[in-house]
Amino acid sequence: MGLYQAIVDNPIRNSIGNFLQTEVYKSNLVSLELWSVVHIASGMGLMWILILWKKKTASRYWWLLWAVVLYEVVEVFLYTNLTTLFIPEKFINVFWDILVAMFGGLCVDLLYRKT
Repeated sequence: MGLYQAIVDNPIRNSIGNFLQTEVYKSNLVSLELWSVVHIASGMGLMWILILWKKKTASRYWWLLWAVVLYEVVEVFLYTNLTTLFIPEKFINVFWDILVAMFGGLCVDLLYRKT
């Protein structure tokens, strides 16, 4: 068994992935899973990096948006073309992943401005 297959078949990876896909709230327009917490944290972390790089406020949001959208595009590309490491998502999930990551960045930016 190769490394790739060992990663795909790893029961820990599969159980964590299944756990993070637990739906917190779902409707026709909203889809939030436990993965949303990970996306909020990633948005927060990316915003801190952009603040440390001394990017201007408007520029920080554009950089954050590009980074998050690029990640989601790469994730979809990897799933559909190369691997089964990523579990397929519906468009509504991708949209909310981007939105909650931006919300995480907004929270950090607002905290930074208050200090």
